[in-house]
Amino acid sequence: MPVFEDADQLSSLLKELWENVLEDKDAAEQIRKAGISVLTAFRDPEAFIWVGAGKVVAGEKAKGDAVIRLEMTADTAHDIYLKKLNLATALGTGKVKAKGPAMKLVQMASLLKRVYEEYPKLCQKYELPVT
Repeated sequence: MPVFEDADQLSSLLKELWENVLEDKDAAEQIRKAGISVLTAFRDPEAFIWVGAGKVVAGEKAKGDAVIRLEMTADTAHDIYLKKLNLATALGTGKVKAKGPAMKLVQMASLLKRVYEEYPKLCQKYELPVT
């Protein structure tokens, strides 16, 4: 059974997650300095989220240009954000597909520490499983 009820739940949670991460001035500055923007396209359910310097866009409006494009299922993202699945392993096995400069992807991956802190709290709020 999928973790997320629908695209609206997924989009709402991810928008809130990345807005919380970007509240950290160091994280926001890191993205700005590196010129990073990421568009993630999710399947099952289908949703889109765009994250750039100081800005998060969810839904159809998120389908703009981005330096990095990621594709994965929503359940894969859930497992990565809960540290059940390593991002490098997910990339290596094709569970996550990435397009864009590898160095920018590495810089973006360093933000996962903040994601790991925030995501379980949001799972509780949205009544999603964390085990």
